[in-house]
Amino acid sequence: MEIDSKDFSSWLLSKGLQKTTIKNYLFYFDKFKPYGGLTQEKVRSFMSSPNHINSNCRGFLRNYRKFLMENYREFGLSESERLEISEIDFPKITGRRKSRMRGRQLFLRLRMMKILQIIMNFTENIICSGSTGMMSLLTL
Repeated sequence: MEIDSKDFSSWLLSKGLQKTTIKNYLFYFDKFKPYGGLTQEKVRSFMSSPNHINSNCRGFLRNYRKFLMENYREFGLSESERLEISEIDFPKITGRRKSRMRGRQLFLRLRMMKILQIIMNFTENIICSGSTGMMSLLTL
């Protein structure tokens, strides 16, 4: 079963996807070609590569499966092959993502702590200054 990237590209375009998304999917389409047909084992093998563990790759595979399911007759796929393709499970991408603003967040937290410390010292000085009006407010 040889599928032309132009067919897949025009199908993606008909879905209303952005050009950058189509470009990303076609990149993975070319990378997936050496694997041959779409089976569970080939999907696992393809996604086990560190370069393929991302949402673009997973999105490509899901759309590629949908493309094959809708056009299975044109590519000469049997009902059993179509059923096998429909049952393919795509591994979810899990794990922590690196925070891009880690250093900036830490800086802002430290700055807020300093500001709070200044406010606390200021209010402590006002309260402890011996003002009778302030002391009466504290006893309420």
